[in-house]
Amino acid sequence: MQDTTTSPDMCTLARFSESPADVTDAMAMNYSREPLDVERKADLSLVTQTDRAIEAATRERWIGRTAV
Repeated sequence: MQDTTTSPDMCTLARFSESPADVTDAMAMNYSREPLDVERKADLSLVTQTDRAIEAATRERWIGRTAV
């Protein structure tokens, strides 16, 4: 049996995931108008400034959402 006193319900999770998706979609569209600044990460995979900005915005939203 799942403990529902601390687990968000599916509707809450869906609403939470839709808002950042809208924000990050707009960010990606803005960055797509500029030349890509591509870097290599420590594991040699590629990452763009867009990737880093979207990850930072998502983390910031998550931390703000979960802080009580």
